[in-house]
Amino acid sequence: MRAWTVLRWLLTVPSAAMGLLVAFFGATALNTLVEGWCYLQNPGYSPGINDSPCLGVWRVLFLGALGLEAAAAAVLVVLLPTLAAPHSKHWVALSFYALGALTALLLTAFIKAPLFLLAALAAGGLTLRWLWQRYAPKDQQPRETSALP
Repeated sequence: MRAWTVLRWLLTVPSAAMGLLVAFFGATALNTLVEGWCYLQNPGYSPGINDSPCLGVWRVLFLGALGLEAAAAAVLVVLLPTLAAPHSKHWVALSFYALGALTALLLTAFIKAPLFLLAALAAGGLTLRWLWQRYAPKDQQPRETSALP
């Protein structure tokens, strides 16, 4: 039983990396899909030479899809290590949310796209809240308050 617990602790970091890679490959596939859709709708489109057909609606769709992928990456980076951890899951969720937020902040500074940072922080925060409610000890959970007795 002890070896299984150690193995689960060792799998927390690779599971976060796996979640990040899944989101990266999803974003790459989505980029290819949007570009291919643009090719089908604009037969004369040639990348790099005539980008005008794909700068309008296609660009908005592409950026929206990348925002969705950033949110999916945040959810996976918080959720997968938490599920892999054998105990103290609420602290694992909090620490991987902090690491994910730092990573998203650094990537946003690099690509200068604050929409992706907001999507990642919101989705990761909602996942953290759900996991904290599910796995926190009863004495650390927020109490339900009501105006009625």
